[in-house]
Amino acid sequence: MKKLVKDFGPAIIFFAVLVLIMGLLSLISKPATPGMLKDANGKVYASGLDIAIEVEDKEITARQLFEAAAEDLTYANHINADVEYSYSEDTRYTGDLNMGNLMFNKSFDIKATLLYDRYFLDDKNNMSVLNGTGSSYYSATGGIASDYNQNKSMASEYTWYKGLQNGEPKTAFLYDGDSECSPKIDVMRILALSSNDLSGMNVEIFYYPDSVDKTLGVKIEGDDLSYFLNSFQVDNDVHAQLDNVTYYFNYDTKSLRKVYVKGSHSSPTVYLSDYETLYLFETDIKINAIEYGQVEMPEIPDVVVENSQLNGFLTGDSTIVPNAGITMPFIEGTQWAEDARIILTRTLSKITDEGFSIQRYSEAIGEAAKETGYEKVKAEYNVDENETLILVRFTFDKDGQEAGSIFVPIIMTADGLICGTNMVVLSEDMVSVYEDGSIMVIHSISDSLWGEMLCTLDEYGRIIDKYTKVEESKISNLLLEEEMNAFSSMDSKGLTNLANNYDYAKYTSVTKLTVLEDGVNNVYYCVGRDEDTTALENLTGLKFLDQDKLLSKTEMKKVNEVTEWQILGE
Repeated sequence: MKKLVKDFGPAIIFFAVLVLIMGLLSLISKPATPGMLKDANGKVYASGLDIAIEVEDKEITARQLFEAAAEDLTYANHINADVEYSYSEDTRYTGDLNMGNLMFNKSFDIKATLLYDRYFLDDKNNMSVLNGTGSSYYSATGGIASDYNQNKSMASEYTWYKGLQNGEPKTAFLYDGDSECSPKIDVMRILALSSNDLSGMNVEIFYYPDSVDKTLGVKIEGDDLSYFLNSFQVDNDVHAQLDNVTYYFNYDTKSLRKVYVKGSHSSPTVYLSDYETLYLFETDIKINAIEYGQVEMPEIPDVVVENSQLNGFLTGDSTIVPNAGITMPFIEGTQWAEDARIILTRTLSKITDEGFSIQRYSEAIGEAAKETGYEKVKAEYNVDENETLILVRFTFDKDGQEAGSIFVPIIMTADGLICGTNMVVLSEDMVSVYEDGSIMVIHSISDSLWGEMLCTLDEYGRIIDKYTKVEESKISNLLLEEEMNAFSSMDSKGLTNLANNYDYAKYTSVTKLTVLEDGVNNVYYCVGRDEDTTALENLTGLKFLDQDKLLSKTEMKKVNEVTEWQILGE
């Protein structure tokens, strides 16, 4: 036995030392705190809201970090943060590379650089303000469809208010440019996250003790991160899916300093085979300051319409130069047309400064109306669906009867707001205003003659007729001078031949259509029954269409009609 110990003694001692070293290494690589792990890169981590890691001999959990941050941020009198937002879609062809010109690529990007401020007075008075700039870019190349081979860019400056004022929820949004590249981000909802909001999500707390700043953070992953996606509002078709959200905390104070939201996924393009779209989504929120002390609450602006320039005009904060131009579809020479011209002239003479506010214009037109014998003026307005046009409607009463209206268009241009051409209509006219800003006027010229005009406004505020129709219900009536006067004198010879020589002149109608096509006004005629248009052209020397073609040239795209007008000043 003694010889055995003597022979194997050194080996036993070596083995004991080896076991001791392995035990020490095990203690180093596997921390004592239950559930805490350490990877090859030196990251200490633990999975779960309530699983702790050791930071400088102190145990800390993700729940503790979130609860402390939420309390700190909720009751801070002022928070300031920088926010960077980006979203992109990139569609690429993945099929046969020999498809030639059928292949195309397209991309779409939205970016925003924002400043976030939150002001807290008490539980009933607090306000978040997000403001900055946004931009978007669309590019498409290749393919044979007209939708491709194009580039489009947009930009905006905007401010979004959200909070409580005397206990009442208040929001306001104003933008200048294009609202589609103006993402609204509920920053406070992301920053002051409650651990209760993390149900069903995977939470990992981590710590890099050997890094320069000793990074301390919490990473959140899971199949359903809709809580975070619901914090983003974008006026565009955004297909974002999130991979993870990471919160970074100050190592010394354990206060929140940064949040990074990331998402990426690819999927087959729904409407095209052999194409794939890659989606990328990123938002970086960096807290600059968390302050306590006195705070001055921001003043929420009055918002009538979200476009800041149009809103400034409606609230009286801005002025524009008036326009003396007038158009009077089908009613030139009537008493109301003459009175309306006088009212507009007197109105402009009362506005002595360079521009006018809507309030001053309403006062001036009311004074001018009384001087012209009209005792009542009603002022209303409507904003088009794209928020590029305000149409103000002044309606005039005389002797208790409505006489007619004057429409005053206020248009957004690249150089700011301008006043467009005024339009005058009779009270008997059927006037339809559509959400895209176009206007249709239908006027009865005589018992058998009526006119219809669909118009819009160009970028300079001029009224452009999309088309004008004049219809005589009985062609033979064109032998009467007052009926023929509704048509062009250049066409009177041909129309007279039609009235005298067309077999159905006493029984059917004729319509004159003037339609804008490729920047040119073209004139066509159409009779109210199926006929050989060539024979009609030979008879009259005028260009004729059949009824189907006439209808196709006057068909409107489906746009909702404006049914409600807002009272000006309310």
